[in-house]
Amino acid sequence: MKIKNCIFITISLFITIAKTAQAQPGTLDITFGIAGKVSTNLGGDEDEGYSVAIQNDGKIVVAGSTTSNGSIYDCALVRYNTDGTLDINFGPGGKIIVDFGSDFEDFRSVVIQSDGKIVVVGYSLQGTGSTANNDIILARFLSDGTLDNTFGTGGKVISDFGGGNTDEGYAVAIQNDGKIVVAGESNVNGVFDGVGVWLDMAVVRYNSNGTLDNTFGTSGIGTTDFGFSQNEYAKSIAIQSDGKIVIAGNVANVSPTYMDFAVARFNSDGTLDNSFDTDGQVTTDFLIRDDYASSICLQSDGKIVVAGYAEHASYQYYFALARYNSDGTLDINFGTGGKVTTAIGTYSNRGNSAAIQSDGKLVVGGSGYILGINSFALIRYNTNGTLDNTFDADGKVTTAFGSNDASGYSVAIQGDGKIVMAGNSAGGTTSSTLDFALARYNINTVTAITPSVRAEYMDIATYPNPTSGIFSIKHKNIHQQMNVEVYNMLGEKVLQQQNTNEINLSASPKGVYFLRIYDDKKSYTTKISVQ
Repeated sequence: MKIKNCIFITISLFITIAKTAQAQPGTLDITFGIAGKVSTNLGGDEDEGYSVAIQNDGKIVVAGSTTSNGSIYDCALVRYNTDGTLDINFGPGGKIIVDFGSDFEDFRSVVIQSDGKIVVVGYSLQGTGSTANNDIILARFLSDGTLDNTFGTGGKVISDFGGGNTDEGYAVAIQNDGKIVVAGESNVNGVFDGVGVWLDMAVVRYNSNGTLDNTFGTSGIGTTDFGFSQNEYAKSIAIQSDGKIVIAGNVANVSPTYMDFAVARFNSDGTLDNSFDTDGQVTTDFLIRDDYASSICLQSDGKIVVAGYAEHASYQYYFALARYNSDGTLDINFGTGGKVTTAIGTYSNRGNSAAIQSDGKLVVGGSGYILGINSFALIRYNTNGTLDNTFDADGKVTTAFGSNDASGYSVAIQGDGKIVMAGNSAGGTTSSTLDFALARYNINTVTAITPSVRAEYMDIATYPNPTSGIFSIKHKNIHQQMNVEVYNMLGEKVLQQQNTNEINLSASPKGVYFLRIYDDKKSYTTKISVQ
């Protein structure tokens, strides 16, 4: 049986023969976890996933932090099988907690080496009292989750540049020669303007054994000062095919003091590349307030894509992208003058991570404020920066984890093209508890399903979708009274009904609407396209 024009929020299967179901690009992959989603508690009230990487065998690695040790933040690493279950062959039960000797530490980025070893980077608050400052931390793990004793000291490295300075690592990449490059920020230069010592964007390079590469920059670190006498942050890194290193983040322009996208390119020796916008650095302003760059990608033609978010009104953000030519100039063939902004929700839309598909299309993941909560948000763009309307009808997808907030921080593309997003979701033990969270999305029009999914989960479908205005709701296991609410893209409620199987939007304007279905136990949200 083939079910046409349906979007399944969760599914219940009662038969054991194989079947196919429509899987529009952008829909959740119901073969992953429970209806396409996974939540993992590591034993703490705040378990946060910040970065995801895909192994060659398809297993999924997520790095972040946990408070499983009371109020102390430790680094955390979790590995999942391809179906979303925990990989019990990785550490104790798929979960690894690492302590670098402080009360506050995070893993912020993870990458898989060509030999399968796992490298993670972050920062740790080292020292006590007034002398405490963040230092860059790295760890390398073998494929079974044990620390690699050939790396650093017992598999771990702590880097403090200058003693008492702030040094933080946010992104990591591996060169072709196996050297490890980290992007972040440091005040190693100690530039003092009479008020404070400002952070500069920084790149640090390590040899494959974890020692600093003293042939790079100054004793292993290269920095760049954009000259604004404000803090400057690097959040993402990419290595070009010629070995040059590109980092992206944000700097504060002093007139007025708002953040702008910042991109810098270094030569392979750690010096700034003056062929990139004449001085190795570029800033880009989007709207009238703060702009934050979170992620950088390199196209096969050498162009550079940077994604993040831009504030267009007080605390109201759009997804934001900029594309640069290889010389650092904005690519006028992308969006409007090289820039794109997109709203996905009604309030806070934050683009946190980007990846490029094999066909050149760009996916950006993050969070969007939909129906009163933050949800995972995913947008796919065509190569010219326009929205890809083959992706969930309008290029945009949101995924709620129950009725509490969820934020996506990192996206990765599997070998089969499916998109994995990792972050955190609230609503574990209490509504304030945070768990690691993942979702996986389809990219093909037809997905094969081999069932033996337990039949206890709620089954909800809407059809037809797209619709001319009238559509039906199919459901099972609704507890007590079913409530239906429909919202437009501005977040305005346009309809509310109870205990109904048919919705009529034929009198409403054409466009995309959010449909929320809930009872006394759970809440589900999907999109309806009225054409």
